[in-house]
Amino acid sequence: MQDDKISAEGQVAGKKIGEFHERVRTMGRFLEKPFLGCLFGVEDCAGNPIRSHTLSESWLRRLADDGGHVLQFVLAVEDAGKRPVGFKPKVVGVGEATTFPGFCQEHDDSLFACVEKEAFVASPRQLACLVYRSVCQEICVKHQMLKCNLPANSPDFFAEKATGQFRLFLELMKRKLRIEEMLRLDKYALESYVVEFERTPTFLVATTFLPYVTFTGRELERRMDWVTLTILPGSKGGFVVFSWDKASPKNGSLLLKSLKALPNQLVTSGILHLALEVSENLVVSQKWWDSLPEVEQSRMLIRFGRSLIADVPPPPDTVRPAPKPTLDWRPIRMGFV
Repeated sequence: MQDDKISAEGQVAGKKIGEFHERVRTMGRFLEKPFLGCLFGVEDCAGNPIRSHTLSESWLRRLADDGGHVLQFVLAVEDAGKRPVGFKPKVVGVGEATTFPGFCQEHDDSLFACVEKEAFVASPRQLACLVYRSVCQEICVKHQMLKCNLPANSPDFFAEKATGQFRLFLELMKRKLRIEEMLRLDKYALESYVVEFERTPTFLVATTFLPYVTFTGRELERRMDWVTLTILPGSKGGFVVFSWDKASPKNGSLLLKSLKALPNQLVTSGILHLALEVSENLVVSQKWWDSLPEVEQSRMLIRFGRSLIADVPPPPDTVRPAPKPTLDWRPIRMGFV
C-alpha cells in the first residue's frame, strides 16, 4: 500500500512537471510570433517583421567571446519538481540575443541607423530611437503574453500575470504613439541622464520600466512615469542612458537625482542592481560572469528573478548599492541632457 501511495504521488508530481514544461513551451511559442506586422506605425507599414535587435548586434560583439557568444539568463525549467524554479545563464549567439519580431527590414535599417552606424553622442534623435526600440520590444512581449491567453485551450498558468499587464500594455501603446510623433516631427520632448564610463561595460541592457524606489532607498509614488534604461559600449568605455517623457518627469528625475547622490565608486553597482531587477532583456560577458564567485552569481540570479514591476511593492533598499562595490566601470561624466 505504501509503495502504491508513493507511486501515485510520483505520477501526480510528474504530471505537474510535464504541465509546467508544456506551459513554458507554449509561452515561448507565442513570444516568437510577430505582433501584427511591422511595429512602425507612422506609415502604417504592412511589411513582415524580422528578428529585430533591442541591443544592436555591433554592441553585443563588443561583449562577446571569441566565438561570438554572450550569456542571457533563462528559466531553468529542468529544476521543476526538484527545487524552486529559478534562472540560469545560457550561451547565446549575438545574432539571436535580445531579438524580437519587431520591424520590417526597411524600417529596422532606416529608423535605427543613427544608433547602429553613428558614434553615440546622445543626440535628441539617438535618445528617442533608443526609447522607441525598447518601448516596442516591451509592447511586443506584453502583447504576446495577452495573446497566449486568448485561445480557448490556452494555459491558465500565465492568466493572472497577463491580465495584470493589460493596463501596462495600453499605456506603453500610448507611449509608442507619442514617440512616433516626435520622430515624425523631429521635435523631442524627452529628458535624459547620461553616465559615461572609462571602462567598457561587462553587461548590456535595454528596457523600459516604472521606477518605484530610488538608489538611496526612497519609495516613489505609483505613477505611469516610464523610464527607459540602455547600457551600450562606446568607441572607448561605455554609456548608461536613462530617458523619460517631459510630460511625466517626477519619478524619472527623482531616480536620477538619487544616482547622482551616490559616491562615484558605487554608481556601477547601483546600476547593476537596477538592471537585474527591472529587465529580462539583459546580456552579460561570459568572461566577467566566470570571474565571479559562485555566491555572487547566485545573488545575481535571485535578484534577476524579482521585478520592480511586480504587484507587491519592492523593499525601499532594493537597488541601493552595498557599501563595498562589486563592480566599478569608473564614471568620468554624468548629468542631465
